[in-house]
Amino acid sequence: MSAPARSHPVHPGPREATRERVGRRRVPAWLALDRFDAGVLAAFSAMSLVVLAALATRPLTMTGVDSGVPSDQLQYFAWIRSASEHGVIRNLWDIAPPGTSYFVHPGFLLSGLLHKAGLSIAASYHLLWKPVAIVVLFFGFRAYVRRLLPPGRQRRAALVIALFYVSPFAALIGFAHPSPSRLRGQLDFMSGEMFPGLYMWGYMMTAIAVGLLPLALLAVERARVPERRTPGRGARWYAGWAGLASLVIAWLQPWQSMALVGTVAVVELMRWRRGGRPRWRPAAAQLGPLLLGAALPAAYYWWMSRVDPSWKLAAIANLDRVGNWPWYAWVLGLLPIAVPAWLGFRRPAGDWQEIALRALPLVLFAEYWLIFASRIGTFPFHALQGASLPLAILAVGGVASRSWPAALRRPAVVWGLVLLLTLPGVLHKLNNTRQEVHKGGEPYFLKPGEEAGLRWLERDPRPGGVMAPIYSGLVVPSYTGRAAWVGQISWTRDYDERVRLGNRLFEGRLARAPALRLVAGARVPFLFQDCFHHGDVARLLRGYLTEVRRFGCASVYVVDRAKLDAAIGGA
Repeated sequence: MSAPARSHPVHPGPREATRERVGRRRVPAWLALDRFDAGVLAAFSAMSLVVLAALATRPLTMTGVDSGVPSDQLQYFAWIRSASEHGVIRNLWDIAPPGTSYFVHPGFLLSGLLHKAGLSIAASYHLLWKPVAIVVLFFGFRAYVRRLLPPGRQRRAALVIALFYVSPFAALIGFAHPSPSRLRGQLDFMSGEMFPGLYMWGYMMTAIAVGLLPLALLAVERARVPERRTPGRGARWYAGWAGLASLVIAWLQPWQSMALVGTVAVVELMRWRRGGRPRWRPAAAQLGPLLLGAALPAAYYWWMSRVDPSWKLAAIANLDRVGNWPWYAWVLGLLPIAVPAWLGFRRPAGDWQEIALRALPLVLFAEYWLIFASRIGTFPFHALQGASLPLAILAVGGVASRSWPAALRRPAVVWGLVLLLTLPGVLHKLNNTRQEVHKGGEPYFLKPGEEAGLRWLERDPRPGGVMAPIYSGLVVPSYTGRAAWVGQISWTRDYDERVRLGNRLFEGRLARAPALRLVAGARVPFLFQDCFHHGDVARLLRGYLTEVRRFGCASVYVVDRAKLDAAIGGA
C-alpha cells in the first residue's frame, strides 16, 4: 500500500534561517555547506571548468571558446568588443547593416568595460561571469530543493539530479552509435537544453537567469505569504527583491522571465479559486515589482525588433531555420525523469510554493509550444532551460512518498539510480564537446599565422570590414573590431549563400569573373584567408589588390576598391 501523500511542514523556513557558526566566522544559514553540498558544489564547479581547462593544455592560441557551439560564444565575444568600443552592441556580421543599433546588454557591457581596462575579451567573460554563474545556479537550485524537500537523502538526491540530469538514453545512443544521425542529433539537442552543465560551457548568462528563477519564486512566496517571512522583513522587502530578480532574468534570458511570470500567474489563479475573493490592493503591491521587472526588458526587446533591421533578421533566422523536436526526442529525453516526477505531481499541493513547483514545468512546456504556434518570440527550445529543477524535486518527492520493498530503499540502490540519471549523460556531453574540438571544423584555436594576420587587421588604421570564409569570419569581429562579411547565422544576411560563395572563393573554386563580382559586391577593403583554405586568391584578384600580406599559412589581401568598382561597374 502506498504511503499517504502529505506536505512537509518541517522544511526550514526563513524563521529558522538565523545564522550558523562556521569556524570563527558567522555565515547565513543558506550559505552554510555541509560536506555533501560542498562536494556537489566542487563537482559542479569542476564540470563547469573542465572543458576550458582541457583546451588550455593544447599548444595553440585559444580563442577562448569552451562551448560545443563555438559560433554562439564567439558572438558573445564580439558583443563584448562592440560594447567596449561603443557602449551599444552593433551587428558585426554584416558589412554596413541597415539601421542603427540600440542593443545594450548589462552583462556584456560590464565585460566590455573590463576589456577596455586591459583584460582580454575571453578573460573578461570567463573570469567575471563563470564564478557568478556557478554560485547563482548552485545556490539557487539548492535553496529551492531545501524549501520543498525534507532534510537528508531526498534533498541530496534532488540537488544532484537537478544539476546533472541528462537522459541516459542520450548517452546510450551516443556511445552505441558514435556516427552522426538524426536520432542522436535531436536527442542531444533536446537533452542539452535541459542540462544545466551545458549552460556553464559558454552560456553563463543563461546559467545566471536559470539560477535566479527559483530565488525569484521564493521571494514572491515570502511577499505573498506572511508566515514565510523572516522576522523584521515585510512584504515590500521581498517584493523588491523579486522585482530585481525578474528584471535581471528578463534582460539576460527572456524565456525564463516569461516562465516566472506564467508560474506566478498560475499559482495566484489556483489560490484565488481555493480561497475565494482575492485582495487586489495587496496583491498589486506585492506582485507589481515582479511584473514591472519582467515587462521593461520585454518592451525593450519588442521595440528593438521593430526599429533594428538586424533584430528582425535574427528573429526570422531563428524561427524559420528550426523545426519542432520529433516525438522520440521528447520521449527519450523526458521519460527517465518524467515518470517519477508524475508521482510527485499527483500528490496534493499544500502551499504557495508547492503549487509553483507543479506549475513551473507545465509553464515551461507551454511556452515552448506557444512560441512555435504563435511565432511570438524566438528559438522556443530555450524555454526548457531550467526544467531539470522542478522535475527532479517532483521525481524525488514522488518516489519517496511511495512504499517500496526494503531492498529498493537501500542507499546503494537509491544512489545507483541517481548516478544512472546523471553520470553517463554528463560523460556523453563531455565526449560530444571533445569530438567537436577534434573535428577541427570550428575555431577553438588559432594558428600563429592566423593570430598574426588578425592582429595586423586590428592595428591597421584604414577603416572597413573583412571578407573571410565562415570559419574565420566568426573570429574576425572579436579579434579585430571590424565587421565580417559572414559569421553568426542569426545576424548575417543571405547566410547560406555567403557561406557557400565564401568557401568557394577562398578554396580557389570560383572563376575569375564571378570572384571579382563577389568581392566588389561585398564592398570590403580587406580579405582574410585562414590556414584551412588554400585557394590562390591573389591570382583570382590579380590587378585589383594594393597589398598582399603573408603570415605563414594565413594571408591578408587589401583590395583596390576604386579600381575594382570601376571595372565591375563598367563591365
